[in-house]
Amino acid sequence: MDGLIEGRNAHYVEKNGNHSPAIIEHVWNDEGVCNLYVMQNDGIRNHRSEYSVKHSKEFEAGTWHFIEKK
Repeated sequence: MDGLIEGRNAHYVEKNGNHSPAIIEHVWNDEGVCNLYVMQNDGIRNHRSEYSVKHSKEFEAGTWHFIEKK
């Protein structure tokens, strides 16, 4: 996958469809399975790590994608 590298910014798709900012921590394979450092804001800034998160261009819940251009 082009551009897939540790430290790159991405979006993680939450179960409610919101896109949370994330940083790619570790790349497991060329298909885009990564560890992410996901930053959430629900009134108090919470941080958590997700493991083995798959890439999806379809914005499916529980997946990540590169930040879309507006």
